[in-house]
Amino acid sequence: MITWSKLAGMSVLPAFLFLAIYLLLSIAMTRVRAELGAPHEIYYVNPQSIMVTTLGTSFLGPHNLTIMSAFYWFHRCYRNHPMPNQLEAFKMAEVTGINGRRLVGAMALATVFSLLVVYWANLDLCYRDGALAKCRGFKWWAGEEGFGRLLMPWITRGQSVREARRVAMCAGAGMVFLLKFLRTKYTWWMFHPAGYALGVSYAMEYFWFAVLISWLAKWVLIRLGGMKVHRAAIPFFLGLILGDYTAGSLWAIWGPAAGFLNYKLFIRN
Repeated sequence: MITWSKLAGMSVLPAFLFLAIYLLLSIAMTRVRAELGAPHEIYYVNPQSIMVTTLGTSFLGPHNLTIMSAFYWFHRCYRNHPMPNQLEAFKMAEVTGINGRRLVGAMALATVFSLLVVYWANLDLCYRDGALAKCRGFKWWAGEEGFGRLLMPWITRGQSVREARRVAMCAGAGMVFLLKFLRTKYTWWMFHPAGYALGVSYAMEYFWFAVLISWLAKWVLIRLGGMKVHRAAIPFFLGLILGDYTAGSLWAIWGPAAGFLNYKLFIRN
């Protein structure tokens, strides 16, 4: 990726910093999924915004800012990041006794196959139905936000280093470390540091009540019946999740196939 960025006109140091921040965010999200298991949409948390906030646009320059904005599509909100899903696949393989090497091969084949299908589907839909007519949503957001909302103000007006945001970033990191320490030190501490980090998620505006109900149900089960009752209830709640996603997936397939706008179970798009 650094080589590609360099060939595209990006300097080596900004390219290295961009990739390093992206990998750190990826590892953090994977750790959150491993410990908490919650889905995520970490919107507005991306490498170029962090770099502009801490370094300023004059340090990065228009060439680097433009190339970084071209990467916006894969770090806009991380909802489809492969690392957490791959980790969950390895965990399921470990529990069920599936051969790990065969799983890696299957994931590699699925990756290649899905890339080819998605390339064809995107081009077919955009050219057949119109990119702005029926292909709105993520395709449009990635360009409008990456180049219009972020890049254009950075190039036309510029942005200096904002000390208040630097302080806020340090304070947020300090809060996460504090919550992590308290959770490790005291068994009765109920607030997870991942919950603090996911609080900025755009999707929480829609899912906060469902998360609150699930937390309350878990708390009541553990309080009244202990871990034995909690473990016995896990299949029931997993069934609720599976049923929700199954219904949403079936509608997402049937709607476009039949040519009508169906009821959407998932967040907005």
